[in-house]
Amino acid sequence: MADFKCGEFKPVSWRHPKAGIAIWSAPITPAPDGAWKEVFKAEVSAEALIGNSTGINLRIEGGVIEFDSHENAAKASADVIHRVVENVNRKMEALEDERKRQNEAAQKQRGEADAELRRLKEKYKDGI
Repeated sequence: MADFKCGEFKPVSWRHPKAGIAIWSAPITPAPDGAWKEVFKAEVSAEALIGNSTGINLRIEGGVIEFDSHENAAKASADVIHRVVENVNRKMEALEDERKRQNEAAQKQRGEADAELRRLKEKYKDGI
């Protein structure tokens, strides 16, 4: 499983210049896949439930994370996003470990079943 890294957020353009709301952008490498994005959305929602904001209109497109925010709130939003990326990486690693454990258990069961079948075939090679 890839370990996703979120770079530093920088203002790239204005969303609403009169309101002082800029678009803040940071690279994320590698570009996240659908499963990672789903866990990311869930983690962002969990942060919002306890009052932590990730800015307005948070989005991931390709290898870029962007959000809209006033300068005063941008640092707090960026900190939350960085924390969420770290949490998602840990959760995805745990999910991958669990998947591997389940696959190994299933493979062991198949091996035991195959061994039992070989034993039966050998025992009853002449029929009953």
